[in-house]
Amino acid sequence: MKKKVKIAYIFIRFPCLTELFALREVEELRRLGIDVQPYSLNRVQAEEMQDPLMKFWFDKTIYIPSSSSFQCLVSLSKTGIKHFRIFWGGLIVKCISGNIRNLRYLFSSLAVFSQATHITQELVKTNVMWVHAHFATNATTVAWIIKHLSGIPYSFTPHAYDIFKREFQTGFLKTKIQDAHFVVAESQFNRFFLQNFSGQKSENGRYPVIHCGVGADFLYRQSKKDCKNLFPIILCIARLVEKKGHEYLIRALAIIKQQALDFKCIMVGNGPLQKQLINQLKEKKLEDRVKFVGEFSSVQAQDILDKADIFCLPCIQASCGDRDGIPVALMEAMAKRLPVISTDMKGITELVRSGDNGLLVPEKDERALAEALIILLKSPNLRSRLAEAGYNTIHEYFNSQKETTKLYQIFLKQLKENTKNDDTKRIWT
Repeated sequence: MKKKVKIAYIFIRFPCLTELFALREVEELRRLGIDVQPYSLNRVQAEEMQDPLMKFWFDKTIYIPSSSSFQCLVSLSKTGIKHFRIFWGGLIVKCISGNIRNLRYLFSSLAVFSQATHITQELVKTNVMWVHAHFATNATTVAWIIKHLSGIPYSFTPHAYDIFKREFQTGFLKTKIQDAHFVVAESQFNRFFLQNFSGQKSENGRYPVIHCGVGADFLYRQSKKDCKNLFPIILCIARLVEKKGHEYLIRALAIIKQQALDFKCIMVGNGPLQKQLINQLKEKKLEDRVKFVGEFSSVQAQDILDKADIFCLPCIQASCGDRDGIPVALMEAMAKRLPVISTDMKGITELVRSGDNGLLVPEKDERALAEALIILLKSPNLRSRLAEAGYNTIHEYFNSQKETTKLYQIFLKQLKENTKNDDTKRIWT
């Protein structure tokens, strides 16, 4: 019998509701025949599991003891003695020098070294062939350490805040990109950023573009077509943080209200700006039109998408540099045949073509946003046309099964080449 390919996946926290795209990816890889073993640097609680798939991967995930635990400190001390030169003279020095301008992130990076040494011991014993990490921060730091201690190659998928926030744009990030065998880009815009930031050209498939797709649970679940709401419902599903642009949506809704148009708006999500946004609602006298409902499970989110008429996510670039790539919430809304409105930021323009499968407006422009909302509020036929085109876009180009198959093929190709070149000789003994 042919031996199964075994890949370790490193997460900061897994599985979790806010990162269902990662759950879909590992499940699809498992379906394709890869033995995926998730490792989570932080523990999640059983009561957070919202459905059988989350529960399945919760039971399968190995939760690494905390960095200050006895087990991890023993692993750290053994590694520090056994591989003194590589560990202290190489890895620690590169981590410190690469993060010297960001002390908070430096301490966070150093903290996971003990966890990384603990995982390395486990991986060598279990004959893992490859390591993949999600997010360019601590999970990829662990993958980077594993590679230099064991020789096991690694790759990773950065997303948005982990590369676009200025505090994470360090020399250490550049090192992790350069040392990876490949880095998945979720958009052409991300690919352009990675190439320019690292100084490495995108040759030999170094930055494959693999979209963070939508799963069959969204694409093939029957949507409710005839909402027949008393008032059109505008829906926004996003964390309450600056880059999602809630402030500008509230301003736009105030403009629409002045024109005596009927609507309701539901905002799904939690976050640090909740109090500020509620105060803004009171200031604009929109409490009777807009409702914050907190965080929803995946099933609840699908139900509310089925009941909505318009989906709006007016993304902006935050003051810290953070921004979205291609928001999963937009993809899921399009998969549920909802007409979408967003902003013309790079990345989003790879998903939404204004006037074709959605509407785009300039970021931080509440008047343009209000005009786009008014157009859709007044035109059910346009809503229907954009919604159908949006669904077709997701089905064809942002389908998680199709996109994960691309990643699967890359893993097989890379492992074949590494075996041929004998690049994975283990350092750890």
